[in-house]
Amino acid sequence: MADIANEQLTDKQLGERVEQYAQKPVNGGLSIDADDNLYLTIVGERTVSVIDAKTRTYRDYTYDKNMIWPDGVSIGPEGYMYTGAAQLPLSAQLNNGNAQNKAPYYIFRFKPLAEGVIGR
Repeated sequence: MADIANEQLTDKQLGERVEQYAQKPVNGGLSIDADDNLYLTIVGERTVSVIDAKTRTYRDYTYDKNMIWPDGVSIGPEGYMYTGAAQLPLSAQLNNGNAQNKAPYYIFRFKPLAEGVIGR
């Protein structure tokens, strides 16, 4: 982040400093905890995954059969992280014009590996 904020670097210099952080599938939302672990909602899946800051390894973190395409992760009260189930694969646009999404629309909460940070 220091490199991104450094206005003295040219585009070429900045580009040379870019590195791959970790392998991961396509994700939707993400959040980060106080220990810099990344939480990712995985497109088309029923899971929130995590990339451990120490090892930069990706793994599934929490799963629920009703967590149909979670999107967005936010920190909330009492140290929990929250995500909603968007049910996108059941919507008409992604289901050959046949809307099968329906209530209830769940909100899920889980404890992160470390304390969450509001605004991160």
